[in-house]
Amino acid sequence: MRFSFVYRCTLVGLLSALVLAGCRSAATRNDWQGRRLRHELVTALPSAPVTLDPRGLTTPDTAHIQQLIFSTLLKKGPNYDVVPDLAESWEMDERAMQLTVRMRKNVTFHHGKPCTARDVAFTFQSLKAGHYGKASAFSKLETVTAPDDLTVVFTNREPNPGLPVDLVAVGIIPENSPEKIENTVVGTGPFRVVEYKSDRFLKLESYPGYFGKSADQPDKPVILTVRIIPDAATRELELSSGSLDFLLDAELSSGALARWEKEPGWVVRDFSGGGLIYLAVNTERPGLQQKEIRTALASAINREELVKNVLGGRARLARSPLPPGHWALSDKVAEIKFAPQQAQELVQHAFPQEKPHLTMLVLPDATQKRIAEILQADWRAAGIEVMIQTAENQLLLDKLRYGDFDLALWRMAGGNQFTTIFKGAFHSRAIHVRGPQDTGELNYSRFHTPEIDRLIDAAQAAPFSMNPAIERAKYQEIQEKIALETPWITLWHPNHVLIARSNLDGFSQLPGGGGEVYFSVHWK
Repeated sequence: MRFSFVYRCTLVGLLSALVLAGCRSAATRNDWQGRRLRHELVTALPSAPVTLDPRGLTTPDTAHIQQLIFSTLLKKGPNYDVVPDLAESWEMDERAMQLTVRMRKNVTFHHGKPCTARDVAFTFQSLKAGHYGKASAFSKLETVTAPDDLTVVFTNREPNPGLPVDLVAVGIIPENSPEKIENTVVGTGPFRVVEYKSDRFLKLESYPGYFGKSADQPDKPVILTVRIIPDAATRELELSSGSLDFLLDAELSSGALARWEKEPGWVVRDFSGGGLIYLAVNTERPGLQQKEIRTALASAINREELVKNVLGGRARLARSPLPPGHWALSDKVAEIKFAPQQAQELVQHAFPQEKPHLTMLVLPDATQKRIAEILQADWRAAGIEVMIQTAENQLLLDKLRYGDFDLALWRMAGGNQFTTIFKGAFHSRAIHVRGPQDTGELNYSRFHTPEIDRLIDAAQAAPFSMNPAIERAKYQEIQEKIALETPWITLWHPNHVLIARSNLDGFSQLPGGGGEVYFSVHWK
């Protein structure tokens, strides 16, 4: 028995502690064996999608679900480059003013309608016209037209060489889709939505007409149920009882993972990840406006010990938002060193009379809270008092967007893997502003300096055919300047950790460090 599908992992998780509990009953074994015969798999995610609309803002779990349902014109390649998805080819003029995309033939939506250039034009026209979270990334886009069924023309109002990267984030929906599509979700991806109970589960079925399916995929549909289980301990209990078939980025402690490695009938595998765990620092808050206190916060953290003791070494330390192996990563970025004495001196100099008191937002996850408590102790030793506050995914995201926080422990699933991250997270135009249009992108730190704005604008406006060495140098200079300002404290790039039944096979990672896990799963 064999089936195949593509599962693009953009999840980035922290690992949480738990004691393995329970034995599998005969009834439970019969349950998963029955799923095997019915071509069914069950997995779980920590949080429900913020939205199923691919035009809206996403979290890592949201992006993960959307990528199963929708296809994009372009997608991320194995070396953090851009490769075709719905597109067959594309060409940008030398001034980066116009991008012409030629689409694949014979692509259909889940309801059977052909996917044409008109659907693409509608997706982006509605995105720009409505109050959707991803609209601000297309502020330079003037028009999107469909001169024929397979050709899409994007015209910018000013040079925009980063447009191909921005297209990676937006799934294509059918022409004339309603303003809100939560109950009428239709895409062209490997799975179609069968049933969705918000905050409970999402049932998906493999789409036999998916243009990217492998040749050996059988006609019989595969059912994939994604349960929403916020608590890591509960997820492991469900896995232990046999109710789940696999977990990717299981968010378990290193001790729990070690126990699973010895568990008969199960395997644990690590894949290097390209996502990012970081601390957003609100640079508009009193005290945090000073670069010195942000530097003190960073240098007080013993990142090596955190990765070793909490994550079991399953992560790579970060020196930039860009992941290791990225073509634009600068080796001159000032690496965050554990320097507690320096941190104390900076705090004493900046606050000679009274210790600063801050708050830090974290998700209500056991491992996040454990990491937060270790950070709290490191900062207290440096003379900084930090109170931990937990918030659910949507509330935390809202607080990030509107600057309602001091510090926040947050994660990026893949947006940090392109050079557009600097425009989206550190340019003053990317700061969220409340209002009818609700503008802004990922600049949660509300960071703005004329020099950084100028450097980002220069890199963004560079001719599309520029020398790669010159382009690399521009983005390396941006990284080096931002590192000195510390609006983010980049912590680590976590591994993708898989726990799966040993009679499931086909999990693999693309070569080149693209940060995604693809698998064509089959029962052994």
